[in-house]
Amino acid sequence: MRVRRKIINRFVGMGAKFLRLRNFHSMFGVVAGLKTPAVLRLKQTWGEVSPGIIQQLEDMHALMNPDNNFAAYRAAYAEALQPRIPFMGVVLYDLFKIEQAYNDTILAKMGQGLVDWTSRDEIASKVLETLVNDQNECNYRLKDWSDPVTIKILFFLDSA
Repeated sequence: MRVRRKIINRFVGMGAKFLRLRNFHSMFGVVAGLKTPAVLRLKQTWGEVSPGIIQQLEDMHALMNPDNNFAAYRAAYAEALQPRIPFMGVVLYDLFKIEQAYNDTILAKMGQGLVDWTSRDEIASKVLETLVNDQNECNYRLKDWSDPVTIKILFFLDSA
C-alpha cells in the first residue's frame, strides 16, 4: 500500500509539474491514467493518499472537463504564457470540426473542379496556431532521475 501511495503521489506531482511547465498534453495523459477504472478501484490505496494530493488531482481533472467544448482547458491554455504544449486531442477535434463544417461545400464544389479556400484557410490557421505560435525556445533542466521513488516507478513500469 505504501509503495502504491507513493506512486500515486509521484504521478500527481508529475501532472502538476507538467501543468506548471504548461505541457497540457502530458498533464492530460497523467490525469487520464490515474482516472482509469483499474486505478480508481484501489480504494485502500486512495484512502492513504492525502487530501491535498487528491484535491490537486481533482483540480487538474477539472481542466479535462469536456463541457462547453473544453471551456476550462481553453481558458487555461489561452492564459498560459508561451512556450506551451496544447492537448492534441482538442487540436485534432477542432480540425475535424472545421473539416466537417465545410465538407458539404467541398463536395458541391468538387463537381465543378473548385477548391473551398475558406475551409483551407481555417485549417491552415489552426495548424499554424498550434505548430508555429507556441514553439519558442525552452530551457528546462532535467531533474536527477536517481531518487528512490523514481527508480521504483521506472523498475515497476519496465517489469510490467
